[in-house]
Amino acid sequence: MSGFVTVWLECRSDSVRRTFEELLASHRAFLIKQTGGPATVDVVCVELDEINPERTFASMKGLLEKNPAVEVLLTSGGADSQVMLEAFRIGIKEFLPQPMNRKEFDAALSRLKERLKSKEGRRSVKGGKIVAFLGAKGGIGTSTLAVNLAMSLRQLNQENQVALVDLNLDDSDLPLFLDLQPGKGFRDLARDLSRLDATFVQSLMSKHESDLHLLQSGLTGTEGTTGEPIPGGAALHTLDVMRSMYDHVFVDCGHTLNPETRETLDFASLVVLTTTLSLPSIRRAKQFLQVMRDAGYDREKLVIVVNRYQSEDAELLQHAEELFEQKVGWLVPNDYPMASSSLNKGVPLTVHAPRAALTQWYISQAAILVGDKPIHTVGVEAGNSLLSRYWGGLTFSPKVKA
Repeated sequence: MSGFVTVWLECRSDSVRRTFEELLASHRAFLIKQTGGPATVDVVCVELDEINPERTFASMKGLLEKNPAVEVLLTSGGADSQVMLEAFRIGIKEFLPQPMNRKEFDAALSRLKERLKSKEGRRSVKGGKIVAFLGAKGGIGTSTLAVNLAMSLRQLNQENQVALVDLNLDDSDLPLFLDLQPGKGFRDLARDLSRLDATFVQSLMSKHESDLHLLQSGLTGTEGTTGEPIPGGAALHTLDVMRSMYDHVFVDCGHTLNPETRETLDFASLVVLTTTLSLPSIRRAKQFLQVMRDAGYDREKLVIVVNRYQSEDAELLQHAEELFEQKVGWLVPNDYPMASSSLNKGVPLTVHAPRAALTQWYISQAAILVGDKPIHTVGVEAGNSLLSRYWGGLTFSPKVKA
């Protein structure tokens, strides 16, 4: 089943519509649509025309005949047995008398979701992979990693539809990497989730000459996270739509565990946690790892990346892995001048320096992502030294930004 369920409200009275809206507000996976009509959604919540119930039943019967995958939840001011029998006869499986109470409504939604899961072919979904990039700290190359992996993947196979999403709401810099002008993006989608569909998303995508697509943050100037609040579920719903549009969606989450980042990490196929081998970065990476483990993430979903790695850092790598209690998955070779020059020119590494060792690392790693090959861990055997005993004393701090 897809990440969220679309809902259409067919109500005769404003009070019933408000009740549905209030009850659905606590269910993040359900999205009320304002355009498209009942034939374009997963669930229709309908209020019975009690003066002419045959009109409601005729309308719902026609809908279910044309779209058997849709689910209908019917409500009315009375629980007349004949009304309920007629509803069940035409295929309506959920009936709630008014006034609706939360317990019964929540139970009905649970049954709806289970039936939707069991229906094959309910929605044509491309099933693209969502890869989330989270930095232990700012300035350690998380955006560089996301952009250049996306570009390498795009150039590796022109048939791959690849998108970048800028959810770094503290420092939205992805347009700089691709020499694109700042524009509308995620925040504009979040302002009106009822319009959220592939057409709306496509209208806000910035397109690079390589045909790599970028959904910008939509933030301007120094607005950052001080702008108007982003509604819950915005990241989840956006990524779910994009998953049906692209083979691979790379999301730059920045280095803050805000609600949008948490939604993205939950929904992602793979989480890439980026760090360097500096003590502040390692400490912060350990904190994030603890948060994700507490959230029940499988180890297979999480890969740790050490950026700017040098061969003389082997002992530091060993001790970092002891602290993480997990092997590092990727080692990005250290070529800071090359990466910085690429950024300053707004040109990806595959164009700026296609033969450089750093560029070749990105291309080979993109090939692994495309081929679904197992991620090779590259750590060294654990040892016991003064440095490891010191690092072992680094503990999780509840002050991690959340």
